[in-house]
Amino acid sequence: MMQTTVLLLLLLGCLLLVHPFVAVSAAQAANAKISGPDEDDDEEGPPVPKNNLVISKEILDGEAQKTLDWLLSDSPFAFLMKKAGGPWSDTFFGYTSVADPTPLVKRTPLIIIPSLTGNALEARLEGRVSKYWWCTKDYYAWYRLFLDLGAFIPKTIDCWFESVALQWDKTTSLSTNATGVGVRPRDFGGIHGVDYVDQIGLMGLYNDTIQVLTSVGYQPGKDLRAATYDWRLSPYQLSRELFPRIKDMTEEVYRVNGNKKVAFVSLSMGTAVFHRFLATMTQEWKDQYVQVYFSLDGAIGGSLSSVMTLLTDKSFYGYALAGLGAGLVSTIRTWPAIAWMMPWQELHGDNRVFVYTPTKNYTARDFPALLRHANASHTAEMLESIISRGLTKIAAPGVPIYCIHGNNVPTILALRFNTTNFDYGPEVIKEEGDGTVPIDGLNVCLKWATEQKQPAIDVPVRNMFHGSSSHNKDVLSFMVSKLLL
Repeated sequence: MMQTTVLLLLLLGCLLLVHPFVAVSAAQAANAKISGPDEDDDEEGPPVPKNNLVISKEILDGEAQKTLDWLLSDSPFAFLMKKAGGPWSDTFFGYTSVADPTPLVKRTPLIIIPSLTGNALEARLEGRVSKYWWCTKDYYAWYRLFLDLGAFIPKTIDCWFESVALQWDKTTSLSTNATGVGVRPRDFGGIHGVDYVDQIGLMGLYNDTIQVLTSVGYQPGKDLRAATYDWRLSPYQLSRELFPRIKDMTEEVYRVNGNKKVAFVSLSMGTAVFHRFLATMTQEWKDQYVQVYFSLDGAIGGSLSSVMTLLTDKSFYGYALAGLGAGLVSTIRTWPAIAWMMPWQELHGDNRVFVYTPTKNYTARDFPALLRHANASHTAEMLESIISRGLTKIAAPGVPIYCIHGNNVPTILALRFNTTNFDYGPEVIKEEGDGTVPIDGLNVCLKWATEQKQPAIDVPVRNMFHGSSSHNKDVLSFMVSKLLL
């Protein structure tokens, strides 16, 4: 039993390197503050008012400020906040919409775009081919694949690794599931694939966001929906399998809600996914259907976390995680999305060194060579396919957007290995970011503001860690103030 518990804890810790959030307490998530454009991160901010909200006056216009005042004083949302001390879902596990909490407020329909590992996946087995005799070959009902905590025990975890691994076809640049394994995103169009990633409610994702939205009248399935997807896949494959579904859902939500334009919120890699989706849509379509876009902790331009994850199991805190790391790394190397999330040359240029070794230094342009040196040739092929198709371009999205993100958090920007075979954990070099994504990718709205006519507004949140924005009271208040107009 002790061995099982240790293995489970180690795997969960390992998943945090791949997952878009880092482990932060509810207090940390709640107390990060939205910074004004003239605030100095090195100085203490103004006294925090009782409602714990610090938002730049330049960001909120008059009508939004009125809505925000209502939210924090008289709305059902304010009642929940006072009762629970925050929108934490362990107090309010179920979601009950408040029917028209005020007839004067108009809700903008909202679609959630999840992150890497940001929605549940389901699987079923039909003649699964396995090298392990103890792995189930047939199971025809759909069951929770990600994240099934019960799978993380000795021997059973080998079956799980096989089930979540992909098979890469260099000729088509497409991936398929393991033989005999079917995988689908949970609850496309609903919310129960994005509230909790596990089946027992331990790992919340959008649970607090959903609780806040339903408390002010949002109705899941009508004006609150989620575009769950298989986040293992390459952006090219998502453009074929996911993007038509997002387009159809958007147009349906628009019609069902009285031809109201639709808002979108994405988290981490979800920002890169939705950015690619927008790049495939005409400006006429975007003007007709998109009201506003909230990018939370957007991973435009990638992250060093993906590089660490792909290189070697010894990169995980400098040891092999009791033998678990090697299996996890070999599995993750089959996911093209991880390769996509390596730092992009388009953002960082050709001269910034990300990986130092005794014999060669690697920039973003050198990442395919780096992967081959680490015996990850298939992953190198995935990355080359993604780059050759122009899927790391960072053109302005052409819609009103708020880039909401943390800052002032030390973030890995380079790795220094003492050997050429990556058999020891690296020395890490840190600069500013949100703990996962460097500041250059987070504040991409500053670039887009000069490239498009629609508003592109950077909204930094002091000391907020990557992935915690969907639980942060200030961020949720700000979003709702823009949605209820």
